[in-house]
Amino acid sequence: MKTQTKRLISSLLIAANLTLPANITLAKEESKHNTEIVVKFNNEQIEFDQQPIIVDGRTKVPFRTIFETMGTVVYYRNSDSSILGITRDGDIIKHTVGTNKATINGVEKTYDSVSQIVNDRTLIPVRMVADLLQAEVEWIEKTKTVEIEKDIITNEYHNKVRNILECTLDSNFNPEDFKRYLDYQAEHPEINTKQVILDVNMDLDREMVEVDTIKNIDGTHFEAKEEDISIINNPHNPLVLVNRYNKLPDDYKPQNTMEVDLEHRTGMYAEISSIIYNDYLELYNAGLKDGFDFKIIQGIVETSPDSAYFYTPNAFYLRQESYAFNLYPLHRFCELETGLAINVVAASSSYTYFLKYAHENNILPVNGSGQQMTQFQFDIMFWGTDLDPNYPANYRPQIDEENRKYKWLEDNSYKYGFVVRYPKGKEHITKYYYMPWHIRYVGKEVAKVMYDENLCLEEYYAKYINPSGYVTDLKSTKEKVLKLY
Repeated sequence: MKTQTKRLISSLLIAANLTLPANITLAKEESKHNTEIVVKFNNEQIEFDQQPIIVDGRTKVPFRTIFETMGTVVYYRNSDSSILGITRDGDIIKHTVGTNKATINGVEKTYDSVSQIVNDRTLIPVRMVADLLQAEVEWIEKTKTVEIEKDIITNEYHNKVRNILECTLDSNFNPEDFKRYLDYQAEHPEINTKQVILDVNMDLDREMVEVDTIKNIDGTHFEAKEEDISIINNPHNPLVLVNRYNKLPDDYKPQNTMEVDLEHRTGMYAEISSIIYNDYLELYNAGLKDGFDFKIIQGIVETSPDSAYFYTPNAFYLRQESYAFNLYPLHRFCELETGLAINVVAASSSYTYFLKYAHENNILPVNGSGQQMTQFQFDIMFWGTDLDPNYPANYRPQIDEENRKYKWLEDNSYKYGFVVRYPKGKEHITKYYYMPWHIRYVGKEVAKVMYDENLCLEEYYAKYINPSGYVTDLKSTKEKVLKLY
């Protein structure tokens, strides 16, 4: 039959039907009278575990079976009864069960009949199938047959789509980021597909842009684009990821906090989440046993929308032009707001590690008024008039001591549920400088995985956590979809 004729017949078959009977029993009863309905795709009959039904003159077919038969990976999310499909043509389809709307690549479509659940299977109108998958549909009344036809095209683009879809079998594949995976792979053809998934999950495809001078801080500053920032929807989760791209809600307040006793803090007051305290005591006592003494110099901070904040002693803000990022978490982007992260110092030192760190990395501090110092001012304030480029001899023992203590933290904190949040060599991922004094509680099990695999928190999320909530039948995807390519 000619294509135009088929389209005409298809459009005539579907008339307005905006509501469906809510009674599932009715749907089951009607299905008994529709057991003879046959659905064919490109002349091959499709076998269903739930037979298609006709309701008010509208034929409805099992969503997963027919979409997978046509080369689409199907996902389902229980929290909002939503379905997501990724087609072999690279299209992303979304639909909420029980509605007559769907989107294809973000463009909303409205249909004349709603989807429904029958015997734990989602059935959708044939018209929706035809439109979303851009197929030809014909109804043969005499044989009660639905014939679906679609040309199967395979070219370079489809091969790229397939490469990404191969990773749908990986637990860290986020179907909502499919287009990002595809674009990133196109920009970096030298990177293998599995690494593409990890990189995008870590937001490495996002571009940080230069912004105006941060309030109260001089100098160039780089932040994420506003459209790339997500508001965290589980801010009280002990594994919450707060970084440049993930922001705490504006009304966020930490829960179950407690004051740190005087023995374990350096200042007048420090507050942390109570869930980390016992494990911190274990960490502290283990360090003490090995000859290393630590104090909490900073627990929970209260940031302000009017200024950036990151604590270091004596208003010592670190800054370095050679990086495209800084040490200034903005309001609600600061991990120290949660009580799950703390800054620690070697108890016997005078913050010499901060000074050494600045000196070695050619970083100039900002004074208490937010003005960047000159090199001369820095030398006079922190090193005295008899500056030795290799450090004054009287500072060397303290610096060496702090080096040993922070090395001990990096090697042992995981045993007690803590990790160095911004490790050396991960700056391009975390978008923060290496800070051995800044440790984060993630729990003993996760901390061990991160230590054994040398992962920062972003890498752990990218590898082991899929925040979308969408799941798919991996066996069905492998057997029914990927073999079609």
